[in-house]
Amino acid sequence: MDQTASPKSVDALDTCCNALLHRSNNDGSGILAQRFGADGNAVGSIISVNSDTADDQTRPRVAMNRLGQFVVTWNHVFAGAHHVVAQRFDADGTALGTTIDVSQNGAATATRPSIAIDERFNFVVAWDRIG
Repeated sequence: MDQTASPKSVDALDTCCNALLHRSNNDGSGILAQRFGADGNAVGSIISVNSDTADDQTRPRVAMNRLGQFVVTWNHVFAGAHHVVAQRFDADGTALGTTIDVSQNGAATATRPSIAIDERFNFVVAWDRIG
């Protein structure tokens, strides 16, 4: 994956010391993230959020709790349909479990995800459904 893609936005900033930047690769094959400390310096290396690089992966959104745990959600086109998927991460950037097909949408189109998280690492994802 091309890790030189331009940043898209900073989506999560907690009150302690963490920020998370996400971006899509220019070719649509991947979602990347970078953690930052309170001083604005990068913490660790760039994180490859998605494990499946087939088809398009776009519109990433992220939510982080005060403990630094975070969840990234994004659109993933596979099997001819638009899905909303998510991946959980520990505070050190380690992926937890596998990618979750949030929308489980069959023939419908799921797009434009939005996400929120609480201190216990529970999260909710909302999206637009077409069809």
